[in-house]
Amino acid sequence: ETLEKCTRLSLPEQMQIIYYGCPGTGKSHIVKKQTERESVVRTTFHPDSDYSTFVGAYKPTMKSLERIYTSEELTIKLKEIKTTGTTYPCHKFAAKYWESIKDLSPDSIKQILNACGFTDNYSVEVGKGVAIGQEYLNKPEDGRVIYTFCPQAFTNAYVEAWNTDEDVYLIIEEINRGNCAQIFGDLFQLLDRKNGVSEYPVEADTDLQNYLCKTLAETKRCDIPDDVKSGRKLMLPSNLYIWATMNTSDQSLFPIDSAFKRRWEWKFIKIKEGKDENGNKLDWKVDVKMDEEGTLLPWWDFIKKINEIIASMTSSADKQLGYFFCCAKDGVIDEETFVSKVIFYLWNDVFKDYGFEDASLFRYTTKNEDGKEMEKDLTFPDFYEEEGEKVDTERLTDFVKKVMSWKKTNAEQD
Repeated sequence: ETLEKCTRLSLPEQMQIIYYGCPGTGKSHIVKKQTERESVVRTTFHPDSDYSTFVGAYKPTMKSLERIYTSEELTIKLKEIKTTGTTYPCHKFAAKYWESIKDLSPDSIKQILNACGFTDNYSVEVGKGVAIGQEYLNKPEDGRVIYTFCPQAFTNAYVEAWNTDEDVYLIIEEINRGNCAQIFGDLFQLLDRKNGVSEYPVEADTDLQNYLCKTLAETKRCDIPDDVKSGRKLMLPSNLYIWATMNTSDQSLFPIDSAFKRRWEWKFIKIKEGKDENGNKLDWKVDVKMDEEGTLLPWWDFIKKINEIIASMTSSADKQLGYFFCCAKDGVIDEETFVSKVIFYLWNDVFKDYGFEDASLFRYTTKNEDGKEMEKDLTFPDFYEEEGEKVDTERLTDFVKKVMSWKKTNAEQD
């Protein structure tokens, strides 16, 4: 199903790109191929997306009352137990502080025990990879609900980019399915870049600032400004790329304003015949017999003809179908897939909105109770048999043949 790999654009044009086109043109596939050897953080916009689901927010989470202790802290705790004379079985101690001691070497554990005056026979017992006595841990009363900052796609990509010199890609699928103004908020200003770096840094929220201060504290990069390292300012580095896909048939969901648009490079993905990994034409068929010899309908021929009809009806390419609108199995798209995906899309997203331009395409002949022939309007349920479980092959074939023989009227041609 692969398409030709796009030629890389030059910096800074490739920093922010929106790949757009009709459904099924392979936009996501192209982005995947372009970034398959890169570090990628991927997210998908939807109508309920907002700033917090893109950047992050405080959320409740369950945390154990015990934390990770250093070797020095463990030594102090053992000394306290020894000094007070508290009866505390060593295996229980091992279980209670297992998260702290599990990564220590046996010698380190022995040093802790010896420093506290315990003999070697108090060495931590281990069985099946866990401390003996770990049943003392993980009881419901050992946990509590706390609020912590949970980073989302943008913050994860941002932190990763500032912590490395390698390229990092933030991929946004279906960018126009979300309200970009609401989702990006002040981050909108960061999209103005010079030599790949944001020209206009913005102030970080307090919760985000605290998180960035911790996660960027150990960065090895020498070019990170102090305000960015401390989390006070947000500024996109030159190795953070933001790429997105947009389905033009869904433009009505959340229109993207011109100010947002001009901060992106736009890459149109044209409808074309599908090719395999080696660049050979796929030559898919639809399981609809076009003649008495049983010749199957070529999928690419149908795509070209139905797109011609759609263009005539809508005067645009937005609602047209790409080659990968649906997938074939062993080179054949079966009747059920064809009706449930292609025909359903045509009826609900194209014909319903734009009307039936050529009435002859949407009528069929049947017999009434008296056996007399009569014409009826073709509806989507008519593509299924009486029980509604199987496709009505005869009606589907009749419709497809009408589509394939469709021609513009003289008035339209003029």
